[in-house]
Amino acid sequence: MNKLLKRGNRSFTVASLLTIAISIAHLTGLTNEPFNEDWEIAFDAMQKATVEIGPMTMSFDGLLLGLWLQVGALLALLGAKNLVLLLVLPEDASHNAIRALSIVDCIGYAGLAVIFLIVVIPPALVSFTILTVAYLFAAIWSGRPNSD
Repeated sequence: MNKLLKRGNRSFTVASLLTIAISIAHLTGLTNEPFNEDWEIAFDAMQKATVEIGPMTMSFDGLLLGLWLQVGALLALLGAKNLVLLLVLPEDASHNAIRALSIVDCIGYAGLAVIFLIVVIPPALVSFTILTVAYLFAAIWSGRPNSD
């Protein structure tokens, strides 16, 4: 546990915890109930409209729900993976690994932010922009050797 709070690891730990927090916030959207008549009409139409995917036929609502759960779960797993790697990596290799993971995460989340900028989905754009900045800071400040 001490490795998570070590001076050279704090920004990476914060970015990883922020990834988990954003995944939880993403999953809270599953509890949204229709809040006006237009939303209720659209939700009803999505439940009735179906799409064939291989041998399965599913509603658009089911497809959206599946994607929603996948994104939330994958984000949580990415944040947890980062924390576990930080805990198990040997001290002499951790600063290079943390910097590399931060750069990869930063590039990946920046790519997702650009996608959501293009398709205009503000909540996802904000979430992935926050993660991009968090991992950029982690890439700059994390894992510095002899940072104690």
